[in-house]
Amino acid sequence: MMRGHAVMTVLLTFLSAGVASTREPSPMRQITSNELVDRAPQWSPDGTRIAFYGDYPDPIVRGDIYAVTVNGATVTRLTDHPAEDEYPTWSPDSTKIALSTKRDGDYEIYVMNADGSEPVRLTYDDGWDSAPAWSPDGERIAFSSDRDGDWNVYAMAADGSAAMRLTESGGSDGSCAWSPDGVRIAFVTYRHGHGDIYIMDADGANEVRLTTHEATDYAPCWSPDGSKIAFNSTRDDDGPIYVMNPDGSNVAVLARVSGERLINVTWSPTGRQIAVMWGRDGGQSQEDMPMMDYELGILDLSAILLELSAP
Repeated sequence: MMRGHAVMTVLLTFLSAGVASTREPSPMRQITSNELVDRAPQWSPDGTRIAFYGDYPDPIVRGDIYAVTVNGATVTRLTDHPAEDEYPTWSPDSTKIALSTKRDGDYEIYVMNADGSEPVRLTYDDGWDSAPAWSPDGERIAFSSDRDGDWNVYAMAADGSAAMRLTESGGSDGSCAWSPDGVRIAFVTYRHGHGDIYIMDADGANEVRLTTHEATDYAPCWSPDGSKIAFNSTRDDDGPIYVMNPDGSNVAVLARVSGERLINVTWSPTGRQIAVMWGRDGGQSQEDMPMMDYELGILDLSAILLELSAP
């Protein structure tokens, strides 16, 4: 259902030299409205659509992949399978979508055309393969898997061949995101007892810890120019979107909505907007999020980006 109005007031807050400042309100534009929980938005590289998966609030029966036009006018169901389909990711040319699906009994990675046709299975193993992320050059797909026991980050060729393990922390690693130049991968690890964001080279070398907060930081997403990484965190009960430099410096609150939680940010190709999953959840992390009505919305970041880029 529509939450109040299609356009709602958003409080944008920035942190500079440890001091919070507030800009003029900016509109959050709601683009989905249904009784499903709309999750994991992914903006298409051509800028026209946002893919996501929707599942049922109580109980979860299954998830399916959808795509919505950026104006919210048209929502298209791309998969219709009795099993769960989750975590869509676009190919760089916007012609294909990779996803994780449980249609073979355990979660595997598939790829299909952007209209949902011709699904092809890419992974074959006894573990769960989840949350694919397509490299900017279209040649590789990174993903999370527990095929070797612990959850780690892997990468394979876009046709499913040559899979290789990139992390070996002994903890739980996942939620990977490629840098726009394809050189580095950001990911989340629980090796320290809570979620932290790391980056590494695309071959798994040179891991660097970016966040060290005692709260859980998760769901990293690079800005299109590679200058920022947006992420979620449980460090603040009202659930804003955070942003930092790729070396972990200059952590700032990018955007917050009073009384709402913003989750799973995805940047527009221009970098001037973000799409988010948003709703009320009492401040829990994504992993503990109760099943209720979460919708997708788009937030204009033009004023924010000017502030964050100022010397």
